Amino acid sequence: FENQDIVIPSLNVTVETPNEGDYKGVKRTLRTKERILKIRSFPPGVDPSTWIVTNSMTVNEQWLGNTKEIKVGDVIERKITRRASGTLSELLPPIQWDAIPNMSLYPSSSELRTNKTKTAISAIRTDGVRYLFEAEGEVILPDMEFVWWSPYRKKFYKKTVKGLTVNVLPNPDLDMLKTAKAELSSTLQEGEEQTESEGFLILGYT
Repeated sequence: FENQDIVIPSLNVTVETPNEGDYKGVKRTLRTKERILKIRSFPPGVDPSTWIVTNSMTVNEQWLGNTKEIKVGDVIERKITRRASGTLSELLPPIQWDAIPNMSLYPSSSELRTNKTKTAISAIRTDGVRYLFEAEGEVILPDMEFVWWSPYRKKFYKKTVKGLTVNVLPNPDLDMLKTAKAELSSTLQEGEEQTESEGFLILGYT
């Protein structure tokens, strides 16, 4: 978490083994070597809030709702899932959703999962947002770019997921818009309360 070297101290281990040619156990103390881990700083020009270190990462996008025909008051959901090796799900930074004119955004609670075995570790994080269309006309839901650093290959990698350009149609039933906003606001508040009670979203971020 910090740009400073880490010292792993030596450890004393007590064992009991006989002298060569004898059978009687004798207590002995073995001592491991001290290790110093050299921690490198962020590369110049890299935003620390989006910094990801992994040897491999995949990014998948999913759209929920009718994206072919959208009217004022309609809602579609966008979910992006990142899978990364050699890291924890809490170390994958949350997605920052850009504000879009004539539209309200309602982020959903993130889903985090870390998979561990005896020799490997991997992480999965899914972030989502609901878009509520509030005015007719053309709306551009932007592309999103993800960059990570591979310590094994010592190079940056980039993945872009495509957005959408939609033509929002008029809707004579404007009461539908008010209902949708009220329901989404209520869902967002419930999600925030659940996050505060569980605390799983804030691990690794101070």
